[in-house]
Amino acid sequence: MRGIRNLLWIVPLCVAVSGPAWWPWACDFLRPRGDFGSAPGIHSPERRARAFAMQDVVITQARGGKAEMEVQAANARSLESETILEMREVRAVLFDAHGNPNQLAGRMAVYDSTKQVLSLAGKVSAAAHVGYQVETEALCYLAVPRKVAISAPVRIVGQGTTVTGSGLTYALDSGEFQVAGRVLVTVEPEGALGGD
Repeated sequence: MRGIRNLLWIVPLCVAVSGPAWWPWACDFLRPRGDFGSAPGIHSPERRARAFAMQDVVITQARGGKAEMEVQAANARSLESETILEMREVRAVLFDAHGNPNQLAGRMAVYDSTKQVLSLAGKVSAAAHVGYQVETEALCYLAVPRKVAISAPVRIVGQGTTVTGSGLTYALDSGEFQVAGRVLVTVEPEGALGGD
């Protein structure tokens, strides 16, 4: 009986003493295979967002049951996160407080749904429902203050008047606008267009 009891403590002692000889081999054998260091876990904050692309996109934004904005694009893809979309061949309609449509068009646009900002660039044109045409290279629509902001050279044509400046802000609901920079206004006299 005494010999069997001695064996019980000798076995763990032998395992501990001989550990340095077999431990590296056992660790290598039990190590998980694959590259787990470059792929953060599903709950990790640095997990990469899923990227996606779409064709013939329509985005509608409404508040209180009233449509505020509708954007159509030939294609769209996500950028850094799923909340930022880059779009091509864009046409947008901004509705004022009375539901009047204001048309926008540009070669490309970026829409940030978190900040609710639509930025158009590349031969941007806008047609206000009151009859004015706006031409510029870049335009931003901020949905929260319901304002259009242009910080590039701008040309406004309508009702016999041409206005040029280096920027513009336009409050969608009130219809108030302000042209920035060196402003040049050209007024055509009545009848200059061949009227009687």
